[in-house]
Amino acid sequence: LAQSKLIHLAPRVRINNYTVIKPHNAFVRIGKGTIIGESCVIYGHGGITIGDNCLIAPNVSIMAIEHEYSESGKLYFNQPLKFKGIKIGNNVWIGASATILDGVEIGDNSIVGAGSVVRKSVPANTLVAGVPAKEIKKLEP
Repeated sequence: LAQSKLIHLAPRVRINNYTVIKPHNAFVRIGKGTIIGESCVIYGHGGITIGDNCLIAPNVSIMAIEHEYSESGKLYFNQPLKFKGIKIGNNVWIGASATILDGVEIGDNSIVGAGSVVRKSVPANTLVAGVPAKEIKKLEP
């Protein structure tokens, strides 16, 4: 399945108005009972897996793609793209207007504060917030 162009929605997934989900030659898998708020953008170039019973608030961006910028003198949109993928565990809450960047894994039972930019992986049972997101505290499992 990792090679398929696919959007897979498990039972009881709810996707609210104006959300855009594009697998872009990869996949987006959303686990059972997950709720995705209004106006989210999910680009699955490197593959995205979202676990069960997650809460993704409005205006969240989940981008499994990154532009290179190392070739000086070359326009950014003509430079190569990189894809690592994103994995979001079970029972994760991502606050409004947060951005999850390529290569990130968010562990089970974690929380991402509103407006945060997550560029590094988040261990299970952890609250992160800020730009860039940093650990605020450990949560009870």
